[in-house]
Amino acid sequence: MVAVEAHKEHLAPGPRGLPVVGSALDLLTDILGTTLQRMHDYGDVVRYVAGPPGPLRVTAYGIHDPEGVQHVLASVAENYSKQDATYIELRELVGNGLLTSEGDTWKRQKRLVQPLFTHKRVARYADMMTAESSELLERWASLGGTVDLHSEMTRFSLRVVCKALFGADVEQIVPVLSRNVPYLSKRAFTRSLAPVSVPPDWPTPGNRRARRAKQRFTTSSTNSSPGAGSARREKRIC
Repeated sequence: MVAVEAHKEHLAPGPRGLPVVGSALDLLTDILGTTLQRMHDYGDVVRYVAGPPGPLRVTAYGIHDPEGVQHVLASVAENYSKQDATYIELRELVGNGLLTSEGDTWKRQKRLVQPLFTHKRVARYADMMTAESSELLERWASLGGTVDLHSEMTRFSLRVVCKALFGADVEQIVPVLSRNVPYLSKRAFTRSLAPVSVPPDWPTPGNRRARRAKQRFTTSSTNSSPGAGSARREKRIC
């Protein structure tokens, strides 16, 4: 997110990065390792720059403190904008849903999904997450040896999200999401850091691949929804 109003004397600390490209290469090659190290170096709020100085430079902020996340996403959300490059790319990927919308649209969508997060429903999610955790541990025990933690936790997260949104039947949708969501997410992040990106509707090989992946993702999500109403609900949640 980018603040609507910013003052130079209040800029968060952060790495200068390399000449011209800033921190772009570090973030693209190892975003988890980079953000973790910079959190230790600079604290709960870290400022990153990517690209050459001037209008082509991208500025991003990493917020690592729960209270800071609450502050940005809820307490004073009206002070922040979702019109930066990252959200534009995400909006192209998932549409103008709760994740990417703002203002009155966001408030309306928030009211629509609030029934999904009542105390009773959240309690059911907790039981489901516990069951999925137990199944994951049993899976690791049966595999033996070393497991790919990133792959396994991605699979676990997708199963939990899909069960919360779509119900018990997740065996068909999880493989589709596992193949397509990481690619689409990485593509959106890479494009958000690029000083100049090819328009998404141009018929380039990358755009065609992304279009196919998005279609598989959308089709699988819709087919896994219990009904038309749930399919519409799922699109609003994204």
